[in-house]
Amino acid sequence: MTVKSAKITLWSLGLALIAGLLIAAPAQALRVTFNSKGDSDRLTFSFDSGKLPNTSVSRTGKQNVVITFPDTIWDSEAKPSPKDFPGKLVKSIRTSGNSIQIVTRTSGFGYIKVPNDYGKGAVCFTAVP
Repeated sequence: MTVKSAKITLWSLGLALIAGLLIAAPAQALRVTFNSKGDSDRLTFSFDSGKLPNTSVSRTGKQNVVITFPDTIWDSEAKPSPKDFPGKLVKSIRTSGNSIQIVTRTSGFGYIKVPNDYGKGAVCFTAVP
């Protein structure tokens, strides 16, 4: 009887795991990719929700740039965690409210915001000297 009981338990557990995998929805997140080439640094913000939101980019200080998203951005995307970068220009990113703050290593930079669509939706931010 012990062997029969163990088989039933294993089958039940296996079916529960398969059902959980089929039913569970993948988590959506705002992914941040960093690339440094030559004198420029590029941050790409990719949106798993598939919707490219309206964004605005503004320089808010000598070494700060803020990308502002719609108020409801974090309802459909997970906030990126604070992160430090090894770039020549980009030092770190932090979230605050409905925006992402980019901190640079120097005040001598310019930036370019380019909306792209890599299948899902992305915004590229490039810091240039």
